[in-house]
Amino acid sequence: MDIKQERKHSWVSQLWLGEIPLAKAFWLYGVLVFSAVYGIVAELDTVTSPRFAHAASALMDAFTCLDIAYGIIWSVGVWRSSNKYSGQRVWNLLAKVAVFFQVITVIQGLSLFTHIATGYLRSK
Repeated sequence: MDIKQERKHSWVSQLWLGEIPLAKAFWLYGVLVFSAVYGIVAELDTVTSPRFAHAASALMDAFTCLDIAYGIIWSVGVWRSSNKYSGQRVWNLLAKVAVFFQVITVIQGLSLFTHIATGYLRSK
């Protein structure tokens, strides 16, 4: 199997293309993944030890960047998957509403990241 075929079948490309069924894309690749990331970031945010605070902050920034990128992939994938969904129309609509709110979250994350990066560059 060559690399192009392998990438074609990765879960990330399947998610992006909307090839994962809507329920699985929404609940497993959305709610579960975002909950785990937010849980990790919340735990890192509780670090008060001066010895580990810098590392925790760097990890929080890294998770935030990954969360933003993944949020874009997830949003596109769930939207596409909902377009292919043949079940009850209400689930299609609710998935798209959730994507709308995720896009707002991504925009807020990009804004926050830009603010953090600008402050970091100014301090140098």
